[in-house]
Amino acid sequence: MRARPVQLRFKTGLTSEEYVRAKAWRKARLGRCPLHPGGGCGFARHGTYSRLEPPGTQVARYYCPRGHESFSLLPDCLASRLRGTLAEVEQVVTTADEASSLWEAADRLRPDAWSMMSAVRWVRRRVQPVRAVLSAVVGLFPARFASVKPTLAALRQVIGAAGVLVALRELAADHLHALLPPVLSVSAPALPGDRHVLTTTNTRWGKVRPLEAATRLLQGHVAARKGATTMNEQPDKRQEEVALFRYGAIADLVHLEPGTPGLYKRIKDKAQQLWPIPYSRRNRLAAETIRHWLKLYRKGGFDALRPKTRTDAGSCRRMPQAVADRLLSIKECNPALTVRQVTAEARKHDEVPDDLPLPLSTVHRLLQRHGLMDKRNSTPKDRRHFAFAKAGQLWMSDVMHGPAVFVDGRRKRKTYLIAFLDDATRVVPFAAFALAETLARSNKILWRAPKRLGPGQVHDQCIEDWGV
Repeated sequence: MRARPVQLRFKTGLTSEEYVRAKAWRKARLGRCPLHPGGGCGFARHGTYSRLEPPGTQVARYYCPRGHESFSLLPDCLASRLRGTLAEVEQVVTTADEASSLWEAADRLRPDAWSMMSAVRWVRRRVQPVRAVLSAVVGLFPARFASVKPTLAALRQVIGAAGVLVALRELAADHLHALLPPVLSVSAPALPGDRHVLTTTNTRWGKVRPLEAATRLLQGHVAARKGATTMNEQPDKRQEEVALFRYGAIADLVHLEPGTPGLYKRIKDKAQQLWPIPYSRRNRLAAETIRHWLKLYRKGGFDALRPKTRTDAGSCRRMPQAVADRLLSIKECNPALTVRQVTAEARKHDEVPDDLPLPLSTVHRLLQRHGLMDKRNSTPKDRRHFAFAKAGQLWMSDVMHGPAVFVDGRRKRKTYLIAFLDDATRVVPFAAFALAETLARSNKILWRAPKRLGPGQVHDQCIEDWGV
């Protein structure tokens, strides 16, 4: 899933009216390119683009010519992927919470809609992602929001701010890039330390379920990597992404008490969905797995969802250390040996018992872990059959089929271009057309070459085409 032009958070502290009145987009600055922090890509300001609502709103934009990507600076007051501001979205959700159903809320908010169904869809596109955001934030900060219901009214009392969504964008800045749905516009950080980087994706929110879309935002880069990352590569970041994915799968269940009617049915429904599992080729979750994550979260909170690192990672558990040292020593002394040859050589030493199994895959992992299978460190083998250093040591001939010409004005005959090439200098000493591809014709052309080059310019050896 490729991300569209990213949106970076522009922290202003202004309302939408103040933002338009002050034309604050003129003060928006982006010091360096998120794709090329070192510079040299021609990164520069790329004008602005307008938003339909609020009227007169402009958003600053930058462009990276090398990466063919544009970056917009979205102020805190504006919603992403939705018209209007976060305050307007918050008002819609508040009305939906007070109404008995979405239909009643749609009737209040969109009385002039073309149809009631379109009005309900308009309300649902705002209500569903916001409710997913609230559930996620309450779970991410259990110490601050202990026993707080994931609703705007409850969070407004705890935060003490009228604009809950704007406050959450500031509060959860460290997790926006990996968890929250696109109502707050999120993505992975583009620069080290830039935890406020935001983006939109090609996913249509109305086409997917809220939590499924939230988890998809975690894996914009995983598809390209195809699970090739190892635990040794940025383990903290990997553990955080896995924990966030697991929390995203159970975010709407963590506030339900054990034994709540319908809980296990909802878990089974989740098991039927497709999930973009981080660092895995699988896309299904078992119901028991989801239930286990829910149990872990209830016991230890968010940290309990982090994958545990093995204490014996990176060591051979069944292979004696003396055997491993011998295998590494053999490979270091003879880098050109294959895994099979290294194993056979190790069998000749007393440290390796005859009854000890040495699977080739195990030996390969051992050598790979210690960087001994990297072909870039080995001296490349010269696979050329021959190469002469001085001119005239070797000439080679070849023949190319040429056009047909009239001979003596009567008969049309085919011609052959016979050429000689010096191996060291790649110079063509002589070439000529002949009416036959024979050794006699080739020798006549060969003996004319020294006459053209001058005295002393002769060859020591000559290899002619097999067809001559």
